[in-house]
Amino acid sequence: MTKKVSVVIPVWNPGRYIDRCIASLVAQTMPAEDFEVLFMDDGSTDGTQDRLDELATAHPHFVVHHLPNSGWPGKPRNFGIDRAAGEYVFFMDNDDALGAEALERMYAIGARNTSDIVIGKVISNFRGVPHQVFRYTRERCTVHDAPLFDSLTPHKMFRRAFLLDNGIRYPEGKRRLEDQLIMARAYFPAKSVSIVGDYVCYYYLKRDDGKNAGSTRIEPAAYYDNLREVLDVVEANTEPGEFRNSIQRRFYRGEMLGRVGGSGLLQYQPHYREALLAEVRRLTLEPRFAPEVHAGLPVLLRARSHLVREGNVEDLLTAAQRSNAIHARARLKSVQWQNATLRLTVDAWFTFAGERLELNQRHDRLSVSPELAPGVPEAQLECTDQVADLLADVTIRNRDTADEFFLPADLRCRRDVLRREDGQAVVSPRWQGDVHIDPSTALGGRRLPRGVWDVNVRLSGLGVSRTIRLGSDRDAAVSGAARSAIVGDEAIVVIPYWTDPYGNLSLDIDQHAKSIKDALTLRPAQVRLTGRIRPSGLTAQLPLIAGRKEFSGAELRLIERRTAAVRDQPMTVEPTADGLTASSRFRSGDGQPFPLTPGTWDILLIIPELGSTIPTRCGLVVRVPRYGASRVLVAPESSVRRVGVSDVRAVLRSVRREGVGATIRRLQD
Repeated sequence: MTKKVSVVIPVWNPGRYIDRCIASLVAQTMPAEDFEVLFMDDGSTDGTQDRLDELATAHPHFVVHHLPNSGWPGKPRNFGIDRAAGEYVFFMDNDDALGAEALERMYAIGARNTSDIVIGKVISNFRGVPHQVFRYTRERCTVHDAPLFDSLTPHKMFRRAFLLDNGIRYPEGKRRLEDQLIMARAYFPAKSVSIVGDYVCYYYLKRDDGKNAGSTRIEPAAYYDNLREVLDVVEANTEPGEFRNSIQRRFYRGEMLGRVGGSGLLQYQPHYREALLAEVRRLTLEPRFAPEVHAGLPVLLRARSHLVREGNVEDLLTAAQRSNAIHARARLKSVQWQNATLRLTVDAWFTFAGERLELNQRHDRLSVSPELAPGVPEAQLECTDQVADLLADVTIRNRDTADEFFLPADLRCRRDVLRREDGQAVVSPRWQGDVHIDPSTALGGRRLPRGVWDVNVRLSGLGVSRTIRLGSDRDAAVSGAARSAIVGDEAIVVIPYWTDPYGNLSLDIDQHAKSIKDALTLRPAQVRLTGRIRPSGLTAQLPLIAGRKEFSGAELRLIERRTAAVRDQPMTVEPTADGLTASSRFRSGDGQPFPLTPGTWDILLIIPELGSTIPTRCGLVVRVPRYGASRVLVAPESSVRRVGVSDVRAVLRSVRREGVGATIRRLQD
């Protein structure tokens, strides 16, 4: 029977790490009759084979094939292609997970575009992912008009007939970069590729035993021989020119220069470092790379390429150390709600060794400082044409699931002149502008779900990319401006707060870890009583932004501390420009003034629609003296305490010095 999708999963001794994979497959919103899951057990010996058989018994659309151990995922995947009943085949690893709507969404976009390949948004909590590929959803694209080669993992959905018609098979046996080889062979003939960018389809999840696929150290000679096979596919499907150069540059930048810079190079043992550099250098010098491949690299990678080609190990190590000293900085200038959107004003810049990153400007030409690239000729350090590509992005990321999405931002790059010397200016790039967080649409048009969401700034350009949390560096006035809100048709509760101890900005959505009750704690200055001696009403300014027009069921509650007597009164809650205004009249059912017996009465607010019926203290109390009950005193809650002999003596001294009237007025104040 034909299915919409066949999910093919090579399995070998995953232990408990297969649990999250299975759970995510059981939770799929696509009806079970529309897809099948093919577990290709590659000779497991840890009991997984028996568990899979039990799983298949409980779920008829789960199928298990027990294969002799091949030692690598290529053969099980090919076996799955041959036996798949789905119109599309989706490849998954046994320790990863799918978003609940992944299969449904990916199949839908593929079917309506007759796509040969469907790429679902990928997120990881431990490894880098190509965020720019998933910046937005693409209904149809090809390798000629989208950065598909930035995504070379096989965890995608392929039209099965497309694989068969083009003879696309996985290489079998132990090898590296088999994923890149299969994707290079698939991208070129694909007439339509779709990208789901507004929903997280696939999760690369970290294993606490450190045995994620691809985590082992490469064997340089074998690895770069395998890379040559991938590059051969690129050459066979392209003509000399910039299209070929751009794809080759992606491999040159990632698989070659990416392995001989930064922290990795510095941590390698000398003998391994020597072997790795030798293989990378040998490949960089092959005639397959046109001079334009090197020349078109971002400036700091171009400098690294020069040092590798020259075999200048000493300067290459120094450059790696200095690259590690480049960081991002971001300052939060303001936070304010505009209707239902939180607007952040941001300043951001690169630093080097704790100071602003410097560029040298002579006339209209720009270059990076030679300090960043020792041993590199000055001509190789020019970056005039690359300044326009400097990019600042702001993302919001779920702390638990690692879901991450771009936020609408208008951050414009300018060049600050730091100083002038020797006939040239020393300048530094800086981004300034606004970021908007609409909780109703921030996740690719969908609302932010319950959880804690962090805000990150990512700066890219010149061959580096750095990410920093936003908030710890902020203007003084910002700290008190991050007000809580209840927004949108679904009444999303948003509680901005500063993390402890770093002071970064996070948003708690729908009271995941924070309570709206805490956010609504009032100060005496925010509460106003009508009538000083005999209050007839109360108005409280709640520090909460709200987009709703009405809040039903709100009450004012007075509770006497000693007797626990309760007085309830309806309360009106209305949104204003400064927040919510809650008001109530102290009247009984027949319209008479609110009767209060002697004692100390706490003032509490109950607003059920804010997510809790727990009363919120308003910071003031009403004190009704035992004698002279017509005189009601209003005081800050913190001032209410047990009266001692010293207090009585103080009152008597005041009466003798100031008189009874003045003493009463002072006590009332």
